[in-house]
Amino acid sequence: MTGTTAASPELLTPAAARGWTPAVFGVVPEGARRRRPGDVARIAVAALIVLLTALGADELTPLEQRLFDLLTNVPGWVRSGAEVGYRAGAIGTVVVVLLAFVLTRRIRLVSMLILAGALAGLAGIGLRASVDAAAVRTAGGLEVDGSVPEYPVVVLAVATTVLLVAAPYLLRPARRLVFAALAVAAASAVLALVGLPDDVLGGWALGWGVAAVVHLAVGTPAATPSIGEVDDALRGLGVAVTGLRLDPAQVWGETRFTARAPDGGAVSIELIGRDAADARLLAKVWRWVWFKDSGPTIAVTRTQQLEHRAYLLLLAERVGVQVSSVVIAGIAGARETAVLVLREPDGLPLPDADPERVTDSVLDDAWQNLARLHDAGLAHGMMQAANVVLLADGTTAFVDFAHASSGAPAERRLVDAVELLATTAALVGEERALAAAIRALGREGLADVLPLLEPAALSAETRRELPERKALLARLREQGAALTGG
Repeated sequence: MTGTTAASPELLTPAAARGWTPAVFGVVPEGARRRRPGDVARIAVAALIVLLTALGADELTPLEQRLFDLLTNVPGWVRSGAEVGYRAGAIGTVVVVLLAFVLTRRIRLVSMLILAGALAGLAGIGLRASVDAAAVRTAGGLEVDGSVPEYPVVVLAVATTVLLVAAPYLLRPARRLVFAALAVAAASAVLALVGLPDDVLGGWALGWGVAAVVHLAVGTPAATPSIGEVDDALRGLGVAVTGLRLDPAQVWGETRFTARAPDGGAVSIELIGRDAADARLLAKVWRWVWFKDSGPTIAVTRTQQLEHRAYLLLLAERVGVQVSSVVIAGIAGARETAVLVLREPDGLPLPDADPERVTDSVLDDAWQNLARLHDAGLAHGMMQAANVVLLADGTTAFVDFAHASSGAPAERRLVDAVELLATTAALVGEERALAAAIRALGREGLADVLPLLEPAALSAETRRELPERKALLARLREQGAALTGG
């Protein structure tokens, strides 16, 4: 376990001993389905494997000929047993899993699995028709019991798709049984001469890729750690909280839970999954396409991401900005979960506060905090009003540093100002928001912000939350130009 501790030691307690309970076959609750950035990479790798195996399927190599001759000379009971293993591992396992979901009344999930399997089947049939390896193999004499090895092994592709889509909904022992069944089915397909090794690999890759497409389209529970896993990690770090639950607001590639400290204070638990680096890479590519600045530097490991985020919060706190207090950061739990535990400021996000409390002095305080961040070379990266917390004394605090960066260039700091201006305008009106901005930035500073008041400059979350964003931004540009004389 590695970690950094700060501010809230009352949350830290000696790690409690955990009891052991047997895990049995079963279905986990569906929970929140989310998309995994890593599925994009899985689709690309699967497509490459399918392409390579397809290119080699219409040519019979000497090695394939020798393997076929070897397997046709084994005792008949070996191939018969392999045929049973292939059908039991592929078809039988799919039937058992579907039956388990039917018995637990997951009818929508069963429908999704059937559709996913049908998609894989159609893709496999289309691939077989386009490659037409059967003609080459028939000419080469690779025929046994009236048929030749097929490319790809469509049944295996269908089974792989269904079982990989279903696996995140199963308990860990059941998942292991599913993966073992797929391995048995693949090996048995070769022994039974249903397909040659390239055919089996192509079918498996096709199923893996289609499963990743389904996960990317509808989301998967695999992207969200269970409450039990989070509790296990917190115990490993010696953190005591109550009321642990999934936060409705999530960051792609990460998972956020909320809880309560023993004194009743709000706690957030941020878990950085193995997909976080993929999410950051895709985000950087997207920003590089649209903007000159590709965003914050990617940390190589999850530990580095944790430590960097904790460092940014501590640095912001040091320059006088009220932010979430770092309790501990580290890797813990049976699954080595990367966890950052924070004590959140005691207040309400600006959109949730009483409108009468969002005074001009509150807006000024938010802009002053942003100026302190920028003077320290920090950019928040998601400076929407929802991340500005109004405290009881009328001051403000900033939360959610998931997209923050140090050594931020001027363009990134300007985007912070754009988001704060646009989202506060949606709350208090354009006139008051612009007046607060000009008090904080001056006429020249506001003039620098106005050209960036475009939807593309806003984060996806901000674009979704802003009502009639194009019209709002147009009004801000027009009224801002009048104020600055532009």
